[in-house]
Amino acid sequence: EREAAIRKAKKGKIRRKRKQLVAIFSIAFTICLATLVTLSLTVWFNVETINVKGSKLYSAEQIISTADVEKGDNLFLISTSVISERLQKQLPFITSVEIKRRLPDSIEISVKETTEKICVISEEKCFSADASGKILAEYDEVPEGLIKILVADDTKMQPGEKISFNTQ
Repeated sequence: EREAAIRKAKKGKIRRKRKQLVAIFSIAFTICLATLVTLSLTVWFNVETINVKGSKLYSAEQIISTADVEKGDNLFLISTSVISERLQKQLPFITSVEIKRRLPDSIEISVKETTEKICVISEEKCFSADASGKILAEYDEVPEGLIKILVADDTKMQPGEKISFNTQ
């Protein structure tokens, strides 16, 4: 009986040690993981190089400035969808944007540009638009070579927005 009690006590001691080791390793793993994530978001993977491709109408500096990406920004904290939306809205001739993260420290912005196809003319202003109806620019005089559309004076148009007509 005494031997059985001793064996049982040893097994219990071994189980407790195993549980303690598992707990210690779990805590150590969690601390290491948290440290790696923190370093990845603060010290490592900061933007050092920004490359711009595909633009003929806008300079790389204009695109980078509008994208609001700077050296030192963290690659993983940059919202590519926000940047894409901002570029397409503020630089109207850009029709699509693809942003790629290049580890460890680069970001690549590829843009596709559209062309003027339509001229929307009101009594006071003239706007060019692409084939999808996105307003590209405002002109004082009607540009040559575009399809002309005459509209009532109460249309509301702004570069970067889609053509909208007041239907009331």
